[in-house]
Amino acid sequence: MEEILPTLRKKIQEKIHIIEDENNLSFAITISGRLLGKLSYLGEIETMLIMFGGLNSKVPMDVSLNEGEQKISIKVENKSDYAIVHSALKKIWDNAIFLFSEILKGNFEVIKDIPEFED
Repeated sequence: MEEILPTLRKKIQEKIHIIEDENNLSFAITISGRLLGKLSYLGEIETMLIMFGGLNSKVPMDVSLNEGEQKISIKVENKSDYAIVHSALKKIWDNAIFLFSEILKGNFEVIKDIPEFED
């Protein structure tokens, strides 16, 4: 099963495109291909940045979703927040693949540090 992980990482990178705009302090995430279900729900983007991007502080951000374009837009207030979100987005896929690979090995300890979230 572990041999599929590099392929999975490549497939994720092919389907999810992130455009960074430091001048406007924003990110645009576009998913290509047909989605099965809803693009996202309110609060999920922040949750994913925490769970898989390692975001460990509250960063004020405006998140908007365009279901038709399959696009998620994130805008932050200042350059330091931009740097924090940028860092989280840079490592989100590798962290997600790592957690998945460890769980496949039976190592559930890797998810013990994922914080609990309110509904």
